[in-house]
Amino acid sequence: MFKELTASGALSGRLIRTVLATAGVVAIAVTLVLLTRGAATQPPTPTLATGEPTSTPSVAEEPALEAAGARTELVAFYANFDQEGFASLERNAEHIDVLMPMWFHLGSDGQLTFDSSQAARVGEIIAANNPDMKVMPIVNNYDKAAEQWNAPAVSAMIADPARRMAIAEHIVSTLSQAGFDGVNIDFENFTEADRSNLVAFMAELYPRAKAAGLEVSMDVIVMSRTYDHAALAQHVDHLVPMMYDEHWKTSPAGPISSIPWFQQALERFLQQVPAEKVTVGVGTYTYDWSGAGGRAKSLTYQKAVALAQEHGAAISLSDPTLNSSFSYSDGTAPHAVWMLDAMSAFNQLSIASKYGVRGYAIWRLGAEDPSLWDVLPKRDTLDRAVAESLARDKRTVTYDEVRSLITSGTTNP
Repeated sequence: MFKELTASGALSGRLIRTVLATAGVVAIAVTLVLLTRGAATQPPTPTLATGEPTSTPSVAEEPALEAAGARTELVAFYANFDQEGFASLERNAEHIDVLMPMWFHLGSDGQLTFDSSQAARVGEIIAANNPDMKVMPIVNNYDKAAEQWNAPAVSAMIADPARRMAIAEHIVSTLSQAGFDGVNIDFENFTEADRSNLVAFMAELYPRAKAAGLEVSMDVIVMSRTYDHAALAQHVDHLVPMMYDEHWKTSPAGPISSIPWFQQALERFLQQVPAEKVTVGVGTYTYDWSGAGGRAKSLTYQKAVALAQEHGAAISLSDPTLNSSFSYSDGTAPHAVWMLDAMSAFNQLSIASKYGVRGYAIWRLGAEDPSLWDVLPKRDTLDRAVAESLARDKRTVTYDEVRSLITSGTTNP
């Protein structure tokens, strides 16, 4: 979390800090209202593997992560674009180990933009409810000025060794001076042509971040050759495979993360990346497809339930997908709705736990089924009792002891 240490390491109150940093092509002025806490213990870090030569400091070898069976880490992604996320953080802060807020954007001009009028409020919630929570902001390639992903521009920048190094240095200096605990890199809409340059960029960023006491993670698509998972794993503390969007907004309607697909994708990922460096990305959202070939609309769980209630539709989960769904007609076109809820999350965590993964990251706070918070605090001890605790509020649940999965469920809004 944001921090300024006193000699005793106690809370030193509110700090208003202006960070003005310049590195190569990158310049940013950031004003943060920071609430502070004592020093956080930095997680152990793997050795930086030998790769493409870079002008970066070395990373010393550190102890391995805790042995399998230890408590897994819970990460929560936080977006600024709705109030539901803030309300969910306020309700559930005590359960969250790491918050990854969507606060920094790398623009097409190479400048970082800080994007949160809620930073002070977030800091107050954490200080009051979970002062040990770590804050590791997302740095993504969404251009706020153009209001679009800017992969081509960022691709050109990280292909240039000098600019790549300058951007890495600036990200590290900005976040470390602001007192954050780490950084999450979320570079999206890149292509396979960027594969080696993404690795080269992380190889520049990682040792600088570690020297500054920052933890490093990166979000990656599992079924994509854009990301060299094995190589990237050498330049992060952990990767976050986004284990969702089996079907996406512009695809035909279908499950967002069916259990057979989830398990196959996870096993494939774990062939490339050690389990102790894997934080499994778990979706919490809904897609509503309209008509044949129509673009899906993204909904929160609560909005999806309200929609089912409006149309008198029952929400059901069953084999083989083990994702909840319902259908309705709006009078002009049929709709197919697929959801990621507490039942699907239970199944995903039950499967992933067998592989000894580092932890779980939920995308995103505010979109989730409220019952998810009956599952997440018990993520390392999932059993029949946890599964059947979801059978309330007009929801039925059937648990299969042999498979350790919820194999059917119905919600009647």
